[in-house]
Formats: sequence, C-alpha cells, structure tokens
Amino acid sequence: MPETWDRYGSMKGSNFADIPSSGKYSNSERSIPYVQNEKAYHSGNFNNTTYFNKIDAIKSGDFDALNIILKSEGIPTVSEAYFEDLKMRYDAFIAKIAKEVGTYVDATYGIKGKVAAWKDLKGGAGQITTPLIGDKLLRLGIIV
Repeated sequence: MPETWDRYGSMKGSNFADIPSSGKYSNSERSIPYVQNEKAYHSGNFNNTTYFNKIDAIKSGDFDALNIILKSEGIPTVSEAYFEDLKMRYDAFIAKIAKEVGTYVDATYGIKGKVAAWKDLKGGAGQITTPLIGDKLLRLGIIV
C-alpha cells in the first residue's frame, strides 16, 4: 500500500488515491466530472505495519487475532457482531472482484491500478480499492 492516501466523498466508499510527490491528482486525472469540493476531501496515511495482519485475521475469520492486534495498538477491540459484519463485507468484496475481474486476481488486500480516461477527462491517477470502506478502515486503525 502507498504511504499516503486521499479521497473525495464520504468515508463510506472504498476507492482511495495515492498522493504523488508532486501533490494530489486533479479531477481530470481522477476522471471526476464535477467541481472539486474541498469540504469532501480526506487524506491520511495507511498503517502498513499491521494492515496485512488485520486483513488476514478478517479473511480467516480469526476474531481473537484481530482483537489482539487492535489491543496492542491501543485501539478499542471489536465485538463479535462487528467482526462478523467485517467478515461479511470482506467476503462480499472478494466475491465481487472474482465476478468482475476474475478469480486469477489476488484481491486479498485490495486492488491497485490507474483510473481510466472518461470522455474528455484524462485519467491516470493511482487508485486503490480496499476490501473495506473508509469508516471501517478508520475504526481499525488501518488508515489514519
């Protein structure tokens, strides 16, 4: 995962852009056809130290392992019901990627690519689609 991320829109989505050293991408590079709304802009860092371990715990259904990691980082642990919701969302993401892209793609930790051009917008921005939405990533300390 890149170190830094940004996103336009609510944290209910799972598409993030990396932030190049030259600065954030333009709307045209993002293929976003509307006026930029800085009030809807979010940015931060990926916690690459434990990102993969947290996703592995969710993927394998290991409630205790996730809570051990969270506790070690001073992040409140999750309930069994919350964990089951995470697992359901994760499994739905994997099934969706398998259906849309194919089973030959390993989407365990998300998908990384480039935004396609659209109409008169040039595309080319780096994009990461994560297996969980932003609000869940924040709660788990995966993005900060």
